[in-house]
Amino acid sequence: MKIEIRNIFFNIDQSSYTDFWNNLRTGKWEPNTFDVIDRYVSNDNIAIDLGCWIGPLSLYMAKKGATVYAIDPDPHAYKWFIKNLNLNPELKSKIHPRNVAISQKSGEQILYARKGYGYSSTSLLNRTRDKVNGTKAKTYSLDEFIKINSITKIDFLKIDIEGGEFAIINQLKKLKSKKKYNTLFLSLHYDHLNEAVYQKKITSKKLSLILMKIERIMGFYFFRNKLQMHLKEVCVLTEEFNFIYSHTGKKLTSKEITPGYLLNKKIDLLMSDSEWNKNLN
Repeated sequence: MKIEIRNIFFNIDQSSYTDFWNNLRTGKWEPNTFDVIDRYVSNDNIAIDLGCWIGPLSLYMAKKGATVYAIDPDPHAYKWFIKNLNLNPELKSKIHPRNVAISQKSGEQILYARKGYGYSSTSLLNRTRDKVNGTKAKTYSLDEFIKINSITKIDFLKIDIEGGEFAIINQLKKLKSKKKYNTLFLSLHYDHLNEAVYQKKITSKKLSLILMKIERIMGFYFFRNKLQMHLKEVCVLTEEFNFIYSHTGKKLTSKEITPGYLLNKKIDLLMSDSEWNKNLN
């Protein structure tokens, strides 16, 4: 099936993930993400799609002319991504798929999932609601992945890895200080991180689920200090960039981005050395 997004066309296998592709085609799925890509990804750019899932953003960026390193450890999602890539033979030289995970160090880690692999919530974090842990993922540090693949520059780095992002914040800071990449679009999953803290701290799954339900109703976190510790690292990372935006295009300053702000707003962050005027996209 040929799908159109903002006058860009590519082929996909719609025999699975039908509802998702319909939502994408009609503009209901993450329109702000496409605004970001339209501003920061162009012909001859190098992009890393970390957490590429079944490939919608990798295919879109490649169609815009970028070379894309598409990374996802989920075996089921990756299978469908390859199916979609094979339906677009003209993009095979532009997209470099990798069925691996990026983590703190190279090796192997258990891959956790809710009710099965292939859904968009697969993670390296062991979370309270997870029911599946039967697969190990090959892992690399981000720096080693870049070296192994002989990547000399990164124009756009997108990260959406269901809580795994908090394990590599320090790597991102070091790579940015070395001018290895220019723009970072970072999805922050506090809920997955919170679940992983519960998994470590509380042995009773039933109690954990009750406490997390209370958190959602009351709007606070029992392990707030633990979450804010990780978010503080994100705040330090933002200081490496000239411009910071929410995923909706709202301009932010490093002073207003505090752990409490991030936890309460629950926003994704666009960090770049180049300005974004969303109205000019």
